[in-house]
Amino acid sequence: MGVAAGGRGGDYLASWIDCACRGGRFDAMLDDLDPIWSKPHEAAHNLLSEIGPKSPKGRPTIVFGGTAQTAFNRAARRGD
Repeated sequence: MGVAAGGRGGDYLASWIDCACRGGRFDAMLDDLDPIWSKPHEAAHNLLSEIGPKSPKGRPTIVFGGTAQTAFNRAARRGD
């Protein structure tokens, strides 16, 4: 799965979201996806763990996009 925080300011403006906060919001979304992608026996017992269907292999392979140093750091920490 390919993901990135996005860099088109107009997209954030249309959503009433500050573009400068996109990295932190993106990291928070990735944190929320971990329990959703967990295998059923590994999932935390919270609302997010009930979202499905579960991937049969758990977390999908993730490829990060972006050209800023922050994007490179995120890809090194969290990407495949």
